Amino acid sequence: MSCLNCDDKAYWEAQVPIIAAKDLDKFLAAAKEGDKKSIGNLFQSLLSTVKSAQANNEVLLPRIKWIVTRTAAFANSDLGVFQRAGLYSLVRLVNGKRDNKSYYTLDAVREWITRRLSSVTGKLNADMTDVQARAVDSRDFLDSHAQVFVAGIKELVRLTAGDTLKNAPEIRSVANSMLADVKEIPVLTQKTQGLLDAVQHIIDSQK
Repeated sequence: MSCLNCDDKAYWEAQVPIIAAKDLDKFLAAAKEGDKKSIGNLFQSLLSTVKSAQANNEVLLPRIKWIVTRTAAFANSDLGVFQRAGLYSLVRLVNGKRDNKSYYTLDAVREWITRRLSSVTGKLNADMTDVQARAVDSRDFLDSHAQVFVAGIKELVRLTAGDTLKNAPEIRSVANSMLADVKEIPVLTQKTQGLLDAVQHIIDSQK
């Protein structure tokens, strides 16, 4: 579940080794025996993990876009009493909060591959290496943009704690930078879909 207004980091961080360890012994045994069918079936859990991250993004990204768009609308207004109050309340509502499910779920994909990669060779090893690279790329892309959001909100909290009208130019600059950054976020959906397709390719190749 998307959780932009709560602190879920500890929970999802702890899920990384749990997800990565699922059926590890079965995978290593199947790899040793060259049991392609079993390997393909065991990749289904990885596919579900990627789908989970993708589904979370489908909920999370529109919420972030709404928050940033609304923040920019307040910041670029005449900052009357209503707009100042709205901006003040909105940035404090989300300050210090970050959804961590997608980041750590993608990191779990990386770790899942790491624990199994040395057990396979050839084309499967190359395909798994590709999956891992895509997972890291998606994870890091998400993190870099999340950092812009988190830092921007924190800065707006600081600026609205003082003389908002005096700080208006800085407030607009921060809000508009966040707005420009959030327009790049849809790329994450494309990256995650590419990751999903790469895992599905492995499943299909093991039939």
